[in-house]
Amino acid sequence: MYRIKSPKNGAWVPILANPDIILEYNQNVVTTLHEKNLLLLGEDRFLSTLMLRTFPKRQMMFVPQARCKTVVPDEFKVLLSQRRRWINSTVHNLMELVLVSDLCGIACLSMQFSVFIDLIGTLVLPAAIVMTIYLIVNTAISSNPQWQSLALLIAILGLPAVLIAITTFKFVYVMWMIIYIIALPIWNFILPLYSFWHFDDFSWGATRVVAGEKKKDKGHADADGKFDSSRLVMKKWEDWEAERTGQRFNKNKVPLKTPLDPPLAFDGGNQPGSRKSGIVTPSTPGTFGTMFNDRKMYGSSPSLGVSNNVSSPVPPPSPIPPPPPPPSQ
Repeated sequence: MYRIKSPKNGAWVPILANPDIILEYNQNVVTTLHEKNLLLLGEDRFLSTLMLRTFPKRQMMFVPQARCKTVVPDEFKVLLSQRRRWINSTVHNLMELVLVSDLCGIACLSMQFSVFIDLIGTLVLPAAIVMTIYLIVNTAISSNPQWQSLALLIAILGLPAVLIAITTFKFVYVMWMIIYIIALPIWNFILPLYSFWHFDDFSWGATRVVAGEKKKDKGHADADGKFDSSRLVMKKWEDWEAERTGQRFNKNKVPLKTPLDPPLAFDGGNQPGSRKSGIVTPSTPGTFGTMFNDRKMYGSSPSLGVSNNVSSPVPPPSPIPPPPPPPSQ
């Protein structure tokens, strides 16, 4: 979940609606291998990358209340296609993040260094598994085994089990960890190697069916995308909130005004006997840039956002009729 906008120094700063993010994320025709892995396989991760690259000083926080539902792969070919998409999109997103030098931290304690280690670790996973298997076999058949390397390997794989047993007191998790260690050659050798070999495969595989994708197609990147703007629902935030809660929009609440909105209807009926006025019209209409720079129009001020050059004629209250004469005797 991302912020659409954020208040800062009395003004609204666009976050998700930032023009730089929108211009780069709305591409529907991509040509390079790097762009296709970003936008066709991991577009959700690429949005997070764009947010971090555009706002490196802001934070992304984990929300434990969030719930996610997914369909777990029940066949190995489905798992293979899923991990291919995830691994390839992860590698290319890390390649984008490692170039951002404004992330928090310094030197080896920086987030940029952490991203670099994560990228290198993802690329060398198959080689690490091969070296681990070689170490185990060499220790078993050699007359002079390398006990120090073997002890270090056991500590790396065994300390998480000790941590799980101490923190949760559920030893059944240790059993699942043993299964995970047995499956390490699959997760860290077969799946990454298969993914790297299929860097040019942009299909979603057997995970789910994509609209418009046929079995003979190599992926949903075969045809150029066509953006249909008529499918966009043009509603304001107040309209979505009213539709979600089932309540009518409060007419006394001043809505958020944008430069393309029609002039607001000003209610001058705060005094008794007054009536609602007509439409507020500015004496000299400003340019789009002038209206966009006026952040008071976007809800950053509790005022109505009406400047001095806006006339709002309020008709005088209607005269009170005299009381009727008393009835004759």
